[in-house]
Amino acid sequence: MNEKAHPKQNILHEDIWNNLVKFHGHACPGLAIGVAACLEATRALELPVEWNEPSIKTPLSLDEELLCIAETDACSVDAFQFLLSCTLGKGNLFLRLRGKHAYTFMHRPTQKAVRLVANMDKEKAHFKDREALIAHLISGESSIFTVTHIPYNPPKKARIFRSYPCSSCQEMTAESMIRLHGEEKLCLDCYEDFSRIL
Repeated sequence: MNEKAHPKQNILHEDIWNNLVKFHGHACPGLAIGVAACLEATRALELPVEWNEPSIKTPLSLDEELLCIAETDACSVDAFQFLLSCTLGKGNLFLRLRGKHAYTFMHRPTQKAVRLVANMDKEKAHFKDREALIAHLISGESSIFTVTHIPYNPPKKARIFRSYPCSSCQEMTAESMIRLHGEEKLCLDCYEDFSRIL
């Protein structure tokens, strides 16, 4: 079911955009798509943000309160790390690579979830100039996403696993990534996968 977004609010401050560009390395439409997704997701999930100030005072996700499942590993993902504090290391950013500008956001405290799917065709037709397109995407006025509220079904919280030395290369490897070969514990690089499925 498509839902209307909440009224446009909390426009991204220019200083925050500039710092995001420094974090990412360059300004590009992909990064701007990430900003547009952050704005849309926080509206749809009714989360308070403070991006109209020169700096981010309090991260939206100190731990794993907010989750993001990105279906691409493109530039947009850096916006989620910088603006939403959804990171791979913290365990609240997941890559489900499908080659789509599609993103699912889940908020544990409110148990709400929303999926955003981008359609850039209309935007590109209206903005031939790259800089104008970027400015529009980060303005908070873009409507490139189909927004769907979905059932709340979050991934498990991050865990700390024991590590074992790989029997072959001797490098310490988390037990979740170990494969057994007889009495040997092998990392994924040293394990020769065997399958009879063609």
